[in-house]
Formats: sequence, structure tokens, C-alpha cells
Amino acid sequence: ETIEEVQQIATEWLWNYNNERPNMGIGGVTPTMKLKMAA
Repeated sequence: ETIEEVQQIATEWLWNYNNERPNMGIGGVTPTMKLKMAA
């Protein structure tokens, strides 16, 4: 109902998207894992 609430939900979604959701387009790993492997 507030901007702060929407920002919190968006932040949680973005974290989940980048850290917990495997991406089959990059070999079934998370984007964060892919960055670590590239370093």
C-alpha cells in the first residue's frame, strides 16, 4: 500500500531472481553463481 512496501517487495524479488532461481539459459545456475565462476 505504500512506496516503501513496494520497494521492499521489489528488492526481495530481485534478490531471489539473481541468487536463488536457476537459469537454464546459463547452464542451470543462478546469475550470481555464474558471475563467481567467471571471476
